[in-house]
Amino acid sequence: MEKKDKKIKKKATNSVLIKENKDLKTELNKYKDEKLRLMADFENLKKRKNDEISNLIKYSGESLIISLIPIFNDLDRILKELDSVKKDKTLLDGLKITINKLYKILESQNIVSFNSEGELFDPNFHDAVMTKDSKKKKNIVIEEFEKGYKYNDKVIKHSKVIVSKGA
Repeated sequence: MEKKDKKIKKKATNSVLIKENKDLKTELNKYKDEKLRLMADFENLKKRKNDEISNLIKYSGESLIISLIPIFNDLDRILKELDSVKKDKTLLDGLKITINKLYKILESQNIVSFNSEGELFDPNFHDAVMTKDSKKKKNIVIEEFEKGYKYNDKVIKHSKVIVSKGA
């Protein structure tokens, strides 16, 4: 009888051990899954932070550039007026050289102006100050008051334009 009791106890112990083993495997798989999710979350966080840092570096001078753009607009207006007057060629040439140097500095910092005349009006690039009847198709930029500027791939100043109403 003792042998039979030992077998029953052994079977019961085996059942308990098998159940415990199964429970432990389930718990282990749960922890593995949690670990994988945490690792994926951490990788995503790292990527987001790296992108944010890259953008901060890429656009670090934006506020300075935005404050300088009105000066460029004024210089362009002066240049247009001097072109029509053309009384003092030396002053005109000096001003043109200065403006070209300033534009080269902007270009070296990946800041470029874009021309809008003749382009289809796009609110991502243009700020319409008025519309006007013209021979051109509707929504075509017919005149540009102020140039627009891009900093890398971002528009930092929309060009101010007059848009055609059409014929």
